[in-house]
Amino acid sequence: MDTNVFTEFSKSLHSIGSFFNTANTIIAALVIFIGYLINFSKKIKPYISLKDDISALKINLDKISSEFKTNGGKSLKDQINDLQASTKTILYRQRWMLENREEPIFETDENGKFTWINDAFAILTDRPFRELQNNNWINCLREDTREEITESWRLAIENKRTFEHILFIVDSKNRIFSTKCVASRQEDGKYIGSFMNVEKVVEKKS
Repeated sequence: MDTNVFTEFSKSLHSIGSFFNTANTIIAALVIFIGYLINFSKKIKPYISLKDDISALKINLDKISSEFKTNGGKSLKDQINDLQASTKTILYRQRWMLENREEPIFETDENGKFTWINDAFAILTDRPFRELQNNNWINCLREDTREEITESWRLAIENKRTFEHILFIVDSKNRIFSTKCVASRQEDGKYIGSFMNVEKVVEKKS
């Protein structure tokens, strides 16, 4: 009888041991699996972060892209268009006022070459713009003054300063006019000038 009890007790202990061994095995497996998951998450975290960064970048790019499209006046594109339209209007009005001034007016590029004249300038010289553009305006000066004026004009351009000089204009009919020329350098390096106090020179007869 005692032997049977001992045998049953031994079997019970063996069963309990087997249970704990199985439990330990499961726990060990769980620990390994959790460790694997932690390690895996660490490895894929940069890729997840990169994916989030790409998504955020795409959203920002979409926002920037929308600024370069018209949307009824609020986008950067709309504001640029408004600014360009306003600038064109201002330049048109300024040119119109210069065109209709009574005194001869001209504009040049950065090198002092004529790029525009108003009607009063063309009337004074009795020459169309095509005969005065670039540096051809020198040809409307009295011949004995051309060299001096050319040098003074060159120095003014070279030193980026205002040009002031008394000129003698000879028109196509050989009439001579004296005038004070003042040409001011603009912020963009170009020049705008005018002829003031234009008077006809009466040559004395010998």
